[in-house]
Amino acid sequence: MPFQRISLQPLAEWLPTFQEAGVDLLAYDGMPCSEAAGSLAEAVRHLEANLGDYKFTAPRGSREIRVIDVLRWAADHCAESPRATMTVRVRNA
Repeated sequence: MPFQRISLQPLAEWLPTFQEAGVDLLAYDGMPCSEAAGSLAEAVRHLEANLGDYKFTAPRGSREIRVIDVLRWAADHCAESPRATMTVRVRNA
């Protein structure tokens, strides 16, 4: 079933890690998935070819999360729901 909205809710402290990886996550806010899917997939391919392994720690230090996994999740969901809209809502720690 297609989604109407693909929502990312990163912590504010994670944004520099996305920027180090070359991704301006906030630029995707409000973008139609039909546009975002290709750009996100390209970012995933770039990170796969890059030696850097950009990570941040989940709230309460429960586990590490890789930037590439977040982008891959968003790219896959946007590809499945091209009529959806991306939303990025930054949370405070």
